[in-house]
Amino acid sequence: MLDQAAHAELGFAEAVATADAAASDEVALHATLGALIELAEKTLQQGGPVAAVLEADGFGAASIERYTALRTKLATSHETTRGAAGNGPVTQAELDAQDGALLVYMRGLRETFRALRQTDPRAPALIVRATGSYFGRRTRAS
Repeated sequence: MLDQAAHAELGFAEAVATADAAASDEVALHATLGALIELAEKTLQQGGPVAAVLEADGFGAASIERYTALRTKLATSHETTRGAAGNGPVTQAELDAQDGALLVYMRGLRETFRALRQTDPRAPALIVRATGSYFGRRTRAS
């Protein structure tokens, strides 16, 4: 939205480019979103040609609130999920337990699809493709 309004005032495109820094991680993304929201809010408060274009496009105080809430939600989601991965090395026993749980679920799904195919032959067959492509027949290039 800010990029589209940049043509309305000389120098505003540079301000948008400065605020819109490349975000390579969650900290940079949070900072970039904050800078863009701050720029939009300041522009709307000051008025002028860019503010007029933004308001004509339906971008106003409600939009600022919505983007601020999204930025907060992004930060909260990151804090909530950041410990989910990378808890150190996984033991073979933990890996085997997860593999076993997955196999139980896969078996249940396959049995469900087999039962469904008995009542309705048009139902798709559930086949394992990942291991099939690995262990299946392949033609060798000469």
